[in-house]
Amino acid sequence: MEHDTKIFADMVSDTPYKMYIKAILGRVHLSILDPLDGNKPTGVMLSGDPNTDPDCIVKVWSEMEDLYFQRMNRKFLSDGTILPYNRPAETAKVKSFEESTDEELTEFLKQRYITMQNKLSEIKSEAVLYRLLNLAKAQDKPERLVKLLELKLAELQLGDSSEFPQKLEKAL
Repeated sequence: MEHDTKIFADMVSDTPYKMYIKAILGRVHLSILDPLDGNKPTGVMLSGDPNTDPDCIVKVWSEMEDLYFQRMNRKFLSDGTILPYNRPAETAKVKSFEESTDEELTEFLKQRYITMQNKLSEIKSEAVLYRLLNLAKAQDKPERLVKLLELKLAELQLGDSSEFPQKLEKAL
């Protein structure tokens, strides 16, 4: 029963023991053990384009299921109709300014002026700039920094970024 609990936990977290993908465009009927039905043998039909259809992947949840899968589908594995599959590595998502907390924005305001000036070009949201501006005023940041944030906010509101560097030089 403990083994079943681990399999069900893996199913919930979508971390299978192994995965196999159909490598052809045609239909393929495979034999698997169904962990939800007491490991009874069952069949599954894979169809569709393996490049775009996630239903062309078979997930195996334990070593016993994997051995059964390999024995019962030996022909498909040997001729390349079914291939072992590894998920593409997920790229680490870079947190945007819109997702930042007030503490993270406060840390942003503690950076060197030049660094902050360069990173401001990444901000495309007026709401984030309002938050930064309010934090800067509440923390009594230098007038030069407050002016920089106000200019960037005005640039976004006007929608004209071509003259921003010249306006910035004149203002500062």
